[in-house]
Amino acid sequence: MTRSHLIIAGFALLSVSSLANIGLSRKVISLESTIQYLKNEHRLQINASVPPLVGKGLDGKPATLVYNDTRLPTMLYVFSPSCVWCARNRANFDAVRNAAAGRYRIVGVSTVKAGLSDYVAKEHLSFPVLTDISAESNSKYMFGGTPQTIIISPAGRVLHTWIGAYNGTLRDDIEKLMAIRLPGLLDLPHPPVAPAKRS
Repeated sequence: MTRSHLIIAGFALLSVSSLANIGLSRKVISLESTIQYLKNEHRLQINASVPPLVGKGLDGKPATLVYNDTRLPTMLYVFSPSCVWCARNRANFDAVRNAAAGRYRIVGVSTVKAGLSDYVAKEHLSFPVLTDISAESNSKYMFGGTPQTIIISPAGRVLHTWIGAYNGTLRDDIEKLMAIRLPGLLDLPHPPVAPAKRS
């Protein structure tokens, strides 16, 4: 192969690579837009009115959370015992919980019941936790990904709602509201992945 052939082949390879990168960049931008759309569409809107939250307590007994039985706004922290982002967000939420003392009533909402009692004991969660949320409440509150934080007024109106761990603009919003400095996300090792079973 002559030098000119190598230059042409290199140029062709560079062109193909550039086109592939442009295509991938467009897909990433499209996915980011879709994610943002879903976050906005599938969460409670500010000032929306919500009904009492119906579920079960850790003891398995029916429990209903009403908002007008306290003068404080209620902060719902939606989590799952197996959620890696909840674990990474733990120090941030601890800082928020400490700053919230006397200003907010904190209630946990677990999207998963399995292992919940052990998790609550291990993590020393001192606030009430609801689980087994009714289908109607799940529909009204649009619980989805974890962690999620929702602040509701005593009149049952949504004051703030954040989906995800406290990072980026979410972190800025929460620091401003709570007048604190968050420690940041914990850098945790990923849990080992079990090898696939052969059939």
